[in-house]
Amino acid sequence: MKGLTLIELMVALIIIAVALMALAQSRVTSDAIAFGASQSRNATALAQDLFEDLRNRPFDSLIPGTYSDQIGGVTRTWTIIPDGHPPDPDLLLINLTIQWPEPGRIRSANFTTHITRR
Repeated sequence: MKGLTLIELMVALIIIAVALMALAQSRVTSDAIAFGASQSRNATALAQDLFEDLRNRPFDSLIPGTYSDQIGGVTRTWTIIPDGHPPDPDLLLINLTIQWPEPGRIRSANFTTHITRR
């Protein structure tokens, strides 16, 4: 028998179609992972920026409390509290939560640092 039969051709096309669908799905998944990694890097950079800003302020201007801001759809919420046991007036604990939207959900990351009187 010479050449391909119609059935052999259909089977080959089905195999190719399944392989292409799997390849397309892996591309969608890798794009989502790359987007999530980019957003996590952005959250870390925003946390570092806030911590640097707080460290550069005069210590006495850092009033204990909860604060929030929004930058490009990303929400930063931080709490300043005296730290230590008993609380040390020269040591502050900063707890920071950063939230950002991703398709289908809200992601968040938590960061903590200490600031001392110089």
